[in-house]
Amino acid sequence: MHIVVCVKQVPTPAGLKFDRATKTIQRENVPLEINSFDARALVRAKTIKAQIPGTRVTALSLGPPSAREALVEALALGADRAVLLSDPRFRGSDTLATSRALAAFLRANPADLVLCGRYSVDAETSQVGPELAELLGLPHVSLVYNIDSVATDTRSVEVERETDTGWERLRLRLPALLTVTEGVAPEEFPTKSDLEQARAKSIEVFSCDDLALSEAEVGFSGSPTWVRSLEEVAPTRRQLMIDASSPAEAVTQLVTILVDEFGLFSDWKVPEPPRLSTLPTSPLRTDPANILVLGEVRDGRIERVTWELVAKATELAGFTQGIVHLLLLGEAVGPEALPGETYGVDHIHFGSSPHLATYQPWEHAACLVDTIQRLRPRFVLGPSTAYGRDVLPRAAAALGLGLTADCIDLGLDETGSLLQYKPAFGGSIVATISSHTIPEMATVRPGVFSAVPAQSLQKGTPIQERIDLRVPRHAFSIQRVGGGTLPDLGADLDHAEIVVGIGKGVGADGVEKVRSFAQRLGAAVCTTRDVADEGWLPRQLQVGLTGRSIAPKLYIALGIRGAFEHMVGVRRAGIIVAVNRNARAPVFRHSDLGLVADVHEILPILDHALAEEHARRT
Repeated sequence: MHIVVCVKQVPTPAGLKFDRATKTIQRENVPLEINSFDARALVRAKTIKAQIPGTRVTALSLGPPSAREALVEALALGADRAVLLSDPRFRGSDTLATSRALAAFLRANPADLVLCGRYSVDAETSQVGPELAELLGLPHVSLVYNIDSVATDTRSVEVERETDTGWERLRLRLPALLTVTEGVAPEEFPTKSDLEQARAKSIEVFSCDDLALSEAEVGFSGSPTWVRSLEEVAPTRRQLMIDASSPAEAVTQLVTILVDEFGLFSDWKVPEPPRLSTLPTSPLRTDPANILVLGEVRDGRIERVTWELVAKATELAGFTQGIVHLLLLGEAVGPEALPGETYGVDHIHFGSSPHLATYQPWEHAACLVDTIQRLRPRFVLGPSTAYGRDVLPRAAAALGLGLTADCIDLGLDETGSLLQYKPAFGGSIVATISSHTIPEMATVRPGVFSAVPAQSLQKGTPIQERIDLRVPRHAFSIQRVGGGTLPDLGADLDHAEIVVGIGKGVGADGVEKVRSFAQRLGAAVCTTRDVADEGWLPRQLQVGLTGRSIAPKLYIALGIRGAFEHMVGVRRAGIIVAVNRNARAPVFRHSDLGLVADVHEILPILDHALAEEHARRT
């Protein structure tokens, strides 16, 4: 068996630097490390090698000469072969150009199993894995946290993957590609002896010519997306420390500030996440430009993010003088799933088929490709959810299109090109990105836009159309053999106005108390990587550099130390309140209001005070 692990070297958060001339993250002469997800993929590959005699593990990376150090570490972690794709012509490669180079090597060196991290922490696109799978003609499974068994006799693998609402267990035939999360293997660090032995091994270097790639396929020339600008985001926080020598008085002061100054339990008066986009002052003097939205259907229900995207598309269509199409795909989806308000959409396309019942993103992508080719829209928008991150990258790779992931705003320039605002490093930088290719494609985070009722340009009932999906496009073998959903954890984390963060300072025994507090407050809960690693809360609730990013009106951090890796995930919160008994905890530097106190002592007092205030105002 041959396993290839795709490895990326990334700057450490503390060593992040920008090259403003080339609008890229500087990777030379700064502290670098293996992307954490990729390192865990290497560890899991090593254990598979130990279980299956004859297995070979290749570590594959694209990068500058300095990336050799990451491959030395990969060899020390158990890889048998290290390959570096390095050439000045690769510089500036976006996800598609990177995927082309990786695919060129893998076509000449086929693998039974390709492992990629779920994303790289410097870019957070989640695109290379699905795009690489599409270019290689492989099935892929994303967000894998458990590779349970690899069977060489049946050439199959069983995995468990995270979903937005739970988990599922899948069995698929090899060859295949998996993108993995932190749960796939424990974190390991090579010993000094392992590193010394690894340095004595050779690292193979392949150039653009070695891979038979033209300059037009890679680097800046081969990248369909380009960075217009790169800005560092430096949010300022009030950092007001409330004297907690008397817990009751401290809580009273805190609640008074939240109610009187910030509008808790009434009309919020908190800073809104900055609007980054620019829009024309009048309709563009260009040809009409239509917009296609890929909606998300889950268990026969159209998800809220769909209507958020449609509302934004309708706003953009007011300037482009085009119409808005909505594509809905699922096992059984039709007009009966539509709400009373359709938010300005002009034309709805329903694609329904039994083979869309199980996890098959390649089938959804194939239908999206067909719809794009048939409708020829100027823009394609989709949700930055587990579903959208699986489907849109495959479609983009199939059509050779640029795709910007995880946008937090969209705008238009004077020529009608889509301005796509994408955060990286948890939001510490924001890039403004455009595409050379048409249609221009972007995925958008849930909760960024409001699902505001709008009037379509056609000013009538949306046209409804069914798409024929009777025949699957691919012969990949995949079965769902198990799964489950998360317990009810309260409000939707992506849309909640109040979120309560649970840190290790809460303790395992305190988690239920905090969850009950959040439920009474009508709040969602989230957590840190440390807590997720302990298994106190599901990893779907992890916020931070290797988790998700949120933007509530109010974030209450309980027992959270405040490491950079977590706080970047709440940069866009309106107000941050922190409670920690350590006065030197970093969380206070990233908060508006802070109490140095024991969470367990403060929580019941705060719970009672908020309940009283809420009752008084209702």
